[in-house]
Amino acid sequence: MKFNLIAVILAFATTFSFGQSEVNVKLSGMLFNSSSKEVRLSQQIDNSNYQDYATAKMDADGNFSFTAKLPAEDYYILRLDEGVVFLILRNDSDIKVYGDAKKLGTVLNVVGSDESAVLNSFSHDALSWVSSRNDAAKRKAEFPA
Repeated sequence: MKFNLIAVILAFATTFSFGQSEVNVKLSGMLFNSSSKEVRLSQQIDNSNYQDYATAKMDADGNFSFTAKLPAEDYYILRLDEGVVFLILRNDSDIKVYGDAKKLGTVLNVVGSDESAVLNSFSHDALSWVSSRNDAAKRKAEFPA
């Protein structure tokens, strides 16, 4: 019994100590048409709260660049006033983000992370589908058969 308990404790300790190493990332790009003065690299804690890990100033054209040390490889959000860009960050990621801040769902290019590019495309498609479904439900309620 003691051996099993010790084995379980060691397994958890090993998992958490090796699986949670810090990672270094570099992010840069240009998000034009933005009213934001900065971008924030964050993780969403719940529906309305974020944990910010890094902040970078944007110039008048929307250019930004920064490096950050993050707690682990994970899913993060690049936030600005107009919306968010979803990012999957791994150790030594060097990602460039280009787009129109007012049309992040349709005019966005994420270079250096195919996973992040696909995630943003999927998120946009999913939101469009939900919007279409809600419009159809509203019309059906207005004009029942």
